[in-house]
Amino acid sequence: MTKTIAHQLSLLTGVCFLLVISCLVRTDLLGQANAVPDRSLALVGGTIYTSPNEDPIRNGVVIIRQGKIVAVGKKESINVPPGVETLDCSGMTVTAGF
Repeated sequence: MTKTIAHQLSLLTGVCFLLVISCLVRTDLLGQANAVPDRSLALVGGTIYTSPNEDPIRNGVVIIRQGKIVAVGKKESINVPPGVETLDCSGMTVTAGF
């Protein structure tokens, strides 16, 4: 597998992963406003692309609280609060919706 194809597959995996996550944290179904669940989720260990113009964050963390991203950064600099559901994203790619 060429490096380009592997990179494209990695990005596609990240996009699919984000679609699954968005379904889990979606708060508006068919135009009906629902209460935002008091739920937090941490995506840990993946390669995060925050912008097409920025270098990726390797071994990163994304924390989602009540359906909103509240923290993004390197694993060493982001503390995952106790009790937060954690998904191991090692080897995966996480991208912003640009």
